[in-house]
Amino acid sequence: MVGMTSRLHDRVGTLSRGMQQRLSIARSLLHKPAIMLLDEPETGLDQQATSMLWKALHTEGEGKRTIILTTHNLERGLELGDRLLILDRGNIVYEGSRQVLDLAGLKEAYEHSTRVRA
Repeated sequence: MVGMTSRLHDRVGTLSRGMQQRLSIARSLLHKPAIMLLDEPETGLDQQATSMLWKALHTEGEGKRTIILTTHNLERGLELGDRLLILDRGNIVYEGSRQVLDLAGLKEAYEHSTRVRA
């Protein structure tokens, strides 16, 4: 599922950061959890591994899983999320639905929230 069959018998300590991230993703999917918390899950992944990550999450979940994702990538958040929140210092400064927001609107909400803080 995460493209690591050839590394099946390797020690975790010998894996690159990206391969360790892939392993963490596979472990997190193992028991098919109803809720997943993903904090910047694309960190350390190349483009191929990132694609595998989202494919695995969508295939395994079949819409029956809640995923809470933190990301600094606004495009990715908009692409993947149904509900979007912008946090600033632990406070929700924006909350909205993907259906009523496009990328320009999300960027505007983000920039507004950072201007208010400054």
